[in-house]
Amino acid sequence: MVRKVAYDAGYRQRVARHKPFITAATRTKRLAWARANKNTNWEGVGWTDEAHIETGERPSHPCVTRKPDEAHLTKSVAPTFQSGRESISLWSCVAIDYKGPIIRLKTSPITVNAKGQKQGGGLTAQGYIDQVLLGPLPKFLKKVSYSKGLDMRVVEDGAAAHRAKVTQAAQEKLGIRQLPHPPSSPDLNPIEPLWLLLKNRVAKIKGSRNSTEKLWEAAQEAWGSITIKEVNMHTKNMPAQVQAILKAKGGHTAF
Repeated sequence: MVRKVAYDAGYRQRVARHKPFITAATRTKRLAWARANKNTNWEGVGWTDEAHIETGERPSHPCVTRKPDEAHLTKSVAPTFQSGRESISLWSCVAIDYKGPIIRLKTSPITVNAKGQKQGGGLTAQGYIDQVLLGPLPKFLKKVSYSKGLDMRVVEDGAAAHRAKVTQAAQEKLGIRQLPHPPSSPDLNPIEPLWLLLKNRVAKIKGSRNSTEKLWEAAQEAWGSITIKEVNMHTKNMPAQVQAILKAKGGHTAF
């Protein structure tokens, strides 16, 4: 009886959307960001990000009961939280009409403390400087800046390796200009859905998750298959994303 009443009211079992948990403070920052970027020229922006893929990883999709138009309400999403896992780490960058190279990052060694807990395995600030800031990122920005005739700015998330003082100093020395990014906001970085696309394509490559080397080979193949049209589906959608944040007053959006 209860199930029929819910069905008649429009509620169905649907896959829960994975969204970062948004605190009241984060919501305020997201709204302030949207107001500050209502008139931003996104042609002059590049987005960078890291991704992590595990061997044997398979996506899981918990279900929730909701109406068709409630997909992005807080009660209908499955919050995601930052966590450390053993995986290969990847980095790349995109801009409108451009896709940067994909690189496999070398992370810090994993150690085990006296309590048997694993430590390390992440990207250090110096590792980020050596592998990204002193290599692929400036080359990408130079290429795009020359082509567009624009002084490019870069969007990074709030990862510790990005926020470190030594990283900020290196960026200033290299002349890399940043566009601030609010916390817990992957919906405001168009490279995020491209990572999901990459992971889905990697999963379809036979044997891709048998070893980290096979995983890396598959990741390169999958990234190479992503077209500029697919990149632009997200990079050119930033004005709509800004409006969505304003409408949601800093809350979850459909992106």
